This record gives sequence, structure tokens and C-alpha cells, in this order.
Amino acid sequence: MGFSLAGFGMILGQIVYVFGAPYLKGIGDSHKASVENTELMKKPLTKIEKDRMVVLFLAFLIMIVFWGAYEQAGGFMNLYAKQKVDRFIFGYEIPASFLQSLHAFYVILIGVPMASFWLWWKKRGNESSTIFKMAIGTIVMGFGFMALMGAAWEVSVSALEQASIYWFATLLLVACGGRAE
Repeated sequence: MGFSLAGFGMILGQIVYVFGAPYLKGIGDSHKASVENTELMKKPLTKIEKDRMVVLFLAFLIMIVFWGAYEQAGGFMNLYAKQKVDRFIFGYEIPASFLQSLHAFYVILIGVPMASFWLWWKKRGNESSTIFKMAIGTIVMGFGFMALMGAAWEVSVSALEQASIYWFATLLLVACGGRAE
């Protein structure tokens, strides 16, 4: 139902755009700006601009990998916790949705020490680039997902076909450490 509503909204937006386009002619355009843009587009990039484009491309790749994995917490990870994680502690079953709060708790818990570390690192004259920090965060988050390997192994050998909640808590802790970077 949600996808259908979004689809209808997009169709409505396209109709408004097509029929409203004649009313927008000249708005936001300036002849001088378009002449300057044409001239700039013909000019080759400098070495510095090329290097910046490479860094931008790398940043986009890192962000795609990071956020693609990070956003699994709200969907796949919640289903995994519900179906494959033994959520009983001291006879009480922890709801799978509660594990989502661990995610936010870990970000707050780890975020302050990481910010302090990077500030200390900068004061020592070792300022790291943003792209480096992003790469480190993605690598750290990847190590968090290695905890799923332990969980998968435990599921495969367990009679109940469930993994300990500690594997899942470790995954969230280390993956959130990547976000705190």
C-alpha cells in the first residue's frame, strides 16, 4: 500500500511538472550565467579539480557501502534478531524491537570517546582527513558484521537453531563504533 501511494504521488508530481513547465520558463535562468557555464564546461579540469573529483568519488563509494550496511539495522537485523537470536535472559524474553535501542545507546556511548579521540589527535598535530575517518568507520563497521559469522556458526550447530544474544549485541556495538568514527 505504501509503495502504491508513493507511486501515485510521483505520477501526480510528474503531471504537475509537465503541465506547470510553461509557467516556469525563464525563472531561475540568466543568460549571463548560462554563457559562463558553457565556457566553464569547455575548460578542462585542473589537477587539483581532478584530485578533488577522485576524492569525491571515493567518498561516495565509502558512503554507499557504509550506509547500505548501517541501515540493515532497521530491517534485516530486526528480522534476524526476531527469528534467529535467543532473546531470553534470566527467563525473560527481550523483544526484538528493543534491540533497536541498543543501536542508539551504543552510538551515544561510543560517540563521545571517539570525538574526544579525534580532537586529541588533532591537537597533537595529526589531523586526519575526513575521507580517512570515513574509511576507518566503514572498516570498523565491517568487523562488526563479522560477529554475524559467529552467530551463523552458532545457529548451524545449535539444537534450537538460534544464536546467543551476545553475538547480536557485539555486532551492534562494533558496527555503531564505525558510525561514531
